[in-house]
Amino acid sequence: MAMVLTLLLAEIQGRAGLMLTVLGFSASYIVFTLTVYLVHRYYLDPANEVLAAIERKVDAALAELSAERTGWMVDNARLESIELDNSVEEVWIVSKDIAGDVNGGYFIEAVKKNLRRGVSYVYFLPDDSRSRGQVMALRSLHNEDAKIVVKYLREDFFFLVKDFDFVIYNPRKDSVEGHRSGYMGLPVEARYGRWQVQVTDSLIETLVGHLNDYVSDR
Repeated sequence: MAMVLTLLLAEIQGRAGLMLTVLGFSASYIVFTLTVYLVHRYYLDPANEVLAAIERKVDAALAELSAERTGWMVDNARLESIELDNSVEEVWIVSKDIAGDVNGGYFIEAVKKNLRRGVSYVYFLPDDSRSRGQVMALRSLHNEDAKIVVKYLREDFFFLVKDFDFVIYNPRKDSVEGHRSGYMGLPVEARYGRWQVQVTDSLIETLVGHLNDYVSDR
């Protein structure tokens, strides 16, 4: 009998240990599940909602930048339509890189069409080997058209930013009757696209004043 009781007690103790182990694992799982729920409920879900709200605002902001709804900020397509307007008689381009006008650039056809209808172009470029190579390509592309004039500027003219560039339409006319306007390229990464902002007439006046000395001997 004593032996039987001893065996029964051992069995009970063994089962109790197993039950305690199972209960421990179960409690740990419950705590883990509850923790995950709470993190999602009070931290991740609100964070995801905030991120989603930010994404919606960014999409809305990008929509606002469309050419139909924003007059002061334009993409290449809108700028091309401005350049091809019949009111444009002369174009001044100030840039460190005129890749958009050569070697498959976006504005090649616009320049060709304008040259055919008598629009003149003046390019203000840094005096370096890349610019001279691009000028050779530009002149070859347009059959040495005399309406294309190139003026080389000192490097310090382009001190502001690496991608400093301006385009001015009808620079020697006024901004009302003469339809003068100017746009400055934004130095943003290529993945955002190419954007230009319209500049004030006072800035155009300042630029034209500085550049007139270079074109006076044309």
